[in-house]
Amino acid sequence: MTARNWPVPGWNEHSRLPAWFASVFQPELINYVDDWRDFHRDNVLLRESFEYILERQPFSISDWYDLTKWMFYAEGELYGYLLQVYEYYYLGSDRIPTLPDEHRPKPDSYGPPWVSFLDPTPCDIPGWCESEEIREFYLWAFHPKVIKHLYMYDLWARERPLVRAGLRYLIEEKPFSVRDWKLFTQSEFASEAELYAFLVDLYEYFYDEEPPRHAPA
Repeated sequence: MTARNWPVPGWNEHSRLPAWFASVFQPELINYVDDWRDFHRDNVLLRESFEYILERQPFSISDWYDLTKWMFYAEGELYGYLLQVYEYYYLGSDRIPTLPDEHRPKPDSYGPPWVSFLDPTPCDIPGWCESEEIREFYLWAFHPKVIKHLYMYDLWARERPLVRAGLRYLIEEKPFSVRDWKLFTQSEFASEAELYAFLVDLYEYFYDEEPPRHAPA
């Protein structure tokens, strides 16, 4: 796939747009991405490109490498980093975008995505930072290739109080947008209502009881 075939608005009409992404995110310049903040903050077409890329996520990691020669290990890692850049350029974030650790382990064939960019962080989920088994449950069980078999985890989940506490936390607090959830698990829901209704159904199936539906006052 060439840059001219990518369906980003304006890229066919304005060759400087794909050229900007190809230049700024190449290995020699990516560490200086914060230097472009003031220069491009008022560029409307550039902002529209960013928003389209974050909303539609049209690039695979191999597409991004073809464009920029910078390799991310997972799409969640790629779009998490671009979200940091967007928030820094346009939303007044004081956090300078941080590249992933060069010594990070590579994920396996289809997961898990890189999740360190999320706010709130997954460590807010009970058990996430205490148990590798719990982390793997969220990263793998909700992946699109596995989620249709998620109900097979019922006996496993019933024996682990941290899974129950984690699902209750997600249902009560509703901490993730559908975009964050996709970065987190790669599973896509049409709306937050659909996402959290699914988690409620899952909780009821696992534990044969209704969870609390609203965050505490």
